[in-house]
Amino acid sequence: MKRDFHVIIWGATGFTGRLVARYMCEQYGVGKSVRWTIAGRNGSKLQEIRNELQHIDAAAADLPLIVADSHSPDLLKTMAARTNVVLTTVGPYSIYGEDLVAACVDQGTDYVDLCGETPFIRKMIDTHHEAAQQKRCRIVHCCGFDSIPSDIGVLYLQQEAQQQLGSTVPEVTFYVQNMQGGASGGTVASMLNVLEQARDPAIRKVVGSPYSLNPRDG
Repeated sequence: MKRDFHVIIWGATGFTGRLVARYMCEQYGVGKSVRWTIAGRNGSKLQEIRNELQHIDAAAADLPLIVADSHSPDLLKTMAARTNVVLTTVGPYSIYGEDLVAACVDQGTDYVDLCGETPFIRKMIDTHHEAAQQKRCRIVHCCGFDSIPSDIGVLYLQQEAQQQLGSTVPEVTFYVQNMQGGASGGTVASMLNVLEQARDPAIRKVVGSPYSLNPRDG
C-alpha cells in the first residue's frame, strides 16, 4: 500500500533536524520524486521551519506539518503509518526514542537515527529485533554518527589520494589528538544522560565493552 511520504523528519525544529530539512529541500525540492515532510511536537516552530524552507523552494509553503509528542504512542503509530521511513534527530534517545522505535516496528516502518547511546541501541536490539524481522522493517542506529571526522574525512583523503597518487589507499587509520568547535544541545544532553545511566553496573558494562552491540552468540 502506498504511503503518504517516503521520509518524515522527526525533530525538524532542533539544530540537527533543521539541517536535515534544509538538505532534503535543497537536494529533492518539495512535491517532486521524493515525498517528505517535517514533524515535531511544536506546531508553531514547525511553521517557522517551513517558512525558512520557502527561501530554498517556494513549494515548501505546501509542506504538510505533523505534530505529535514523543511519549504519545498512538500519535507516533499514526505518524509511522504514513511513511516508509522515520528519520529522527530527537535525543537523548533513551528518553525520547523508545516509543518511536516501537511505533515504527508496529507499523512496519523503517527507522533511522544518528544515536550514539550504546545502552539504548542494545535495548532496542533486544526488544525489537525479532519483531522487526517479522514486519520486514529496518531499525538503523548511528546513521551519520560522528560522520564529519570519520566518514567525510576518509572520503576527502581518498579523493586526494586518487588525485595525487592515481589510486585510493587500501587502509586508513584515524587518530584524534585535539578538537575544536562545539556540540549541539541534543548531543550534550545525550552524553550527560549516558553518564547518568552508567551509574548502573549493567549499563556501565555495556558502555565499556567494544563488543556490546554484537549478536549475543557472536
